[in-house]
Amino acid sequence: MDILEQVKNDKKIKDFFYRFCDFDPYDDYMQTLDLNGEMKFNMNNKAFGMAGDGTEFVLLEDGTVAMSGSEGDVGRIAESMEEFLALLLNFPCFWDFMCYRVYLDENKDKFRLKLSDAMSEMSEDNEFEILRFETAEKLGISIDTDVVSNTAIRFFNTVTRQPRFGYYFEDAFYDELFSDYCFWC
Repeated sequence: MDILEQVKNDKKIKDFFYRFCDFDPYDDYMQTLDLNGEMKFNMNNKAFGMAGDGTEFVLLEDGTVAMSGSEGDVGRIAESMEEFLALLLNFPCFWDFMCYRVYLDENKDKFRLKLSDAMSEMSEDNEFEILRFETAEKLGISIDTDVVSNTAIRFFNTVTRQPRFGYYFEDAFYDELFSDYCFWC
C-alpha cells in the first residue's frame, strides 16, 4: 500500500491531516480543477486532495507534488508524496510562509521566531503533538527538530526549482506561489 492509500484508509491519520493540516485526500485521483478547461497546465497532473479554501493538491507527471491555489497561485511544493506528508507534519503552517523573503539568510532569525510562535500555538493543543508523533510513526516519517534549516529550506528549493509548475490562462503563464510582501512585516 502506498503512503497516500495509508492516509486515506486510516481514519485517525486522515482526521489528523484534515483537522490540523487542512488536507483532505480525495477517495481517488481526479482531474484538477481548471475553470472548465480555461486553465491549461504545463505538466500533466491529477488532483489527490483539497484544502478548505478550495486549493487542490496535485501529483505531477514526474512524481512531485504541487498545489493549485483557489486564488490562482500554483507551484510545486514537494519532491514526492512522502515529502508532502512530511511537510504537513513538520511545517503545517507553510501556508503562512509563502513569501520568498522569509527564506533569505538575513531573515532566518525572524523566520525561526515566527515559526516557533506558530508551532508553539499549535502545540498548545496537546492532542496535536500526540497525534502528530503517532501519525509520523505510523507513516515512517521523521519529525524535524530544526524546521527552518531543514523542512522549510527543502520546501523553498522545491518551489523555486525548474521547471516551474504553472498554467496558461489567456496566453499568460502563471507559476507564482510566493508573493512579494513579507507576512511578518
